[in-house]
Amino acid sequence: MNQYNDQTKTLIEAWEAVVRYRWRFILASFGVTAGLMIGSFLLPRKYKATAIFERHTDMVMNQMIDQGGSKSFLDSQRQSLVEEIAGQIAIDEMIQTLKSSRESAQILQGENSFDLDNLRSDLSRRVTVKFDIGTREFDRIRVEFLHANPKMARAVVNVLVENYLDRTRRLINGRLEQTASFFQSEVERSRRLIEELENKKLTFEIDHAELLPDYPGGIQIRLNQAQADLAEQIQKRDATAMRISALRELITSTPEVLPQIVTSRNPHLDILTSKLQDLNQKKESYIDVYKMTDKHPDLVVIKEQIASTQQEIADTPTEIVTEKRMSANLKRDSLELELSQATTLLQTTDKQIDTLKDVISRFNVNSSQLFPVRADYRKLSRKIDQTQRQLTFWEENLRRVQMAVTAESGNRGIRLDFVKPCPVIYKPVSPNLVQVLMLTISLGLAAGGINVFFAYRTDDTFRTGEQLAETLNVTLAGTVSEIISNKQRAERRLRNTILYPINASAMAAVLILVLGLLYLNLEKPHLFKQLKDNPTSFIRQQLNNSRIDAAVVIPQE
Repeated sequence: MNQYNDQTKTLIEAWEAVVRYRWRFILASFGVTAGLMIGSFLLPRKYKATAIFERHTDMVMNQMIDQGGSKSFLDSQRQSLVEEIAGQIAIDEMIQTLKSSRESAQILQGENSFDLDNLRSDLSRRVTVKFDIGTREFDRIRVEFLHANPKMARAVVNVLVENYLDRTRRLINGRLEQTASFFQSEVERSRRLIEELENKKLTFEIDHAELLPDYPGGIQIRLNQAQADLAEQIQKRDATAMRISALRELITSTPEVLPQIVTSRNPHLDILTSKLQDLNQKKESYIDVYKMTDKHPDLVVIKEQIASTQQEIADTPTEIVTEKRMSANLKRDSLELELSQATTLLQTTDKQIDTLKDVISRFNVNSSQLFPVRADYRKLSRKIDQTQRQLTFWEENLRRVQMAVTAESGNRGIRLDFVKPCPVIYKPVSPNLVQVLMLTISLGLAAGGINVFFAYRTDDTFRTGEQLAETLNVTLAGTVSEIISNKQRAERRLRNTILYPINASAMAAVLILVLGLLYLNLEKPHLFKQLKDNPTSFIRQQLNNSRIDAAVVIPQE
């Protein structure tokens, strides 16, 4: 509680001191504030030049150039872009451009303290490149430069951006043309190599057709077939040899000639047949004409004669030998013919067996070259496939580059637009009006407070009787109030009613005037320059502008 009371008492005493020495506070604050405001006119000005350009990358071009670039790739690309815009090489090129330009050369010559090395160092430190928007398809890039000369700052950022745009366009076109030429040469080389390899493969297939894996009658199949044919021919030869042996034995047992017997029909058989017919006619006559019964002796006799004749006919041979003679044995001739055919077949089979053995022997010799030949063939085929894939790769890249060249020719690939060149700079960024005001007001108040503090500490005047009694260590009997004469009262009234307000108004007018000039100097330097060069013309122009604005506003009301 005591601490709170002490703080309160201290604040009250401080306020009483400020009130007592208010003019010391006001004069010190006014003097420091006005002096700092006036001194701010002498502070060096810094102007910030800003130029903005955009980089558009077509979606199709972006997919052709890169499939899914990572964030680290984009970061490295941005770092490279910053180096290309504001790197040492770009700065040197910009200085050469400024020297070659007449207007820029005048700016450089107008620099009193122009030093090329200092300018390079200043550019390296104060040129900044920022990405307002940074995506894979669109970048908005801001180039800023802080310098005391606004014309120099403006020329620097504009030339840096223009040089980068020109250099980038030339670089893109040059790279695309070089890349297209390289891919075209690779495509032609791959095509020639494929043609040579295919001719070599065709020659290889002709020379080693039997040993190739895709040959329909491969050597292994033909070898198996030849071995099967050989076994079949051997079996056929053995069967033919056995047949020849059997035919020879059969011919040996077959006679060369055979007796030939000539036969004719037996005439006795004809006689018996005629007799049988007569007996049958007689029998029919007995039965039909004479109406004999089966028991009639004549009919019984005739039946017995018929039966006897029929038995005799059955016993009588149909043919009888009429002549006997000797003739060649046809069966022996047939056997000899079959033996001749079998012998020929055996000789043919032996020749086929020999041929098949030669073929099998040749196949066995070629089989030893089967794996080396097939390895060489597969190696040749793989080389053709690899070259074909390379050709496809080069053709695809060539197509993409040609599309990129076409897109760049139509300004549809990577489009660079200088959307906002740096305009003429009037307003400095340093010192700032708000910062100057805050600094001057703060220092003015601090100066007034310090002046009040020293006035209070150096004042030995006793304001009350208690202070006097306490200092002299005497007993206070009473106090007499200040005696003010009429003249003093009139002087105080004059100061309070006329002099102090006039002083306050004058100081306020000075502060407002200085503040207005400072505002024009920092916020609208071109108007401040007009005011400094020709104040009368500037005031007249501002009055005319005010009348015009009033004339425009009144009809609207």
